[in-house]
Amino acid sequence: MVILGIPPKLENGATMSQPEFHALYEQCEELRHVELIEGVVYMDTTFHRGLPPGLENGAVMTQPEFHALYEQAEGLSRVELIEGVVFMPSPVKLEGHAREQSAMWSWLQTYADLWPGEVEASGPVTLILDAGNEPEPDALMFRVSPDRLENGYIKGAPELLVEISNTSASRDLHWKKDVYERNGVLEYIVWQTQEKVINWFQLRDGVFIQREPDPDGMIGSEVFPGLRLDVPAMLAGDRAKVRAAVVRR
Repeated sequence: MVILGIPPKLENGATMSQPEFHALYEQCEELRHVELIEGVVYMDTTFHRGLPPGLENGAVMTQPEFHALYEQAEGLSRVELIEGVVFMPSPVKLEGHAREQSAMWSWLQTYADLWPGEVEASGPVTLILDAGNEPEPDALMFRVSPDRLENGYIKGAPELLVEISNTSASRDLHWKKDVYERNGVLEYIVWQTQEKVINWFQLRDGVFIQREPDPDGMIGSEVFPGLRLDVPAMLAGDRAKVRAAVVRR
């Protein structure tokens, strides 16, 4: 199977300069695990040739259909089903996504470490939500319970989800926001990295309400006592200050 949208020149074994490779790779919204080593292109063939028929960007299917196909695709990650539509990943940049994702996970993990066995934090992980949605948020935190996992996957809505939006803000602030709201996610954080804005949504009476920082720049969780986000410090990349705002209560 050939993934749609790959430029003709971007193929395994092709030779080119780094600027040529980078320009071609950035055009591929559906492709990952491609490298340029000593001027030669190396592709993960299990990714773009080993996809089960039907698992492609924009395909429409149910959550059980998507899950069965996704489990067959070795080497594939960050693929989501949102409102019955398959979304496949684009290349991930360190600046604008991976660095900010790491900072958010570190913040949540600092809190989870204060509540061992009671609270768990995670980076990207598959969520099985409903018949048309199986997203993979950038970070999350939930209260541990015996019925939380099913075959190793998180089933149902965690209490807190985080999405890092570099180029995906339209999806994160609309489709995903609607899905998370409908499924009962209690707190939803979207970091728009290009705009340098962090949005914190709180579920109240079944509807997400956006919260604003207090005069000190803090937003405190209503679900996890002592989980406080120092918004200016997070935006500035001051991880020590971000972690210092987290306390056990």
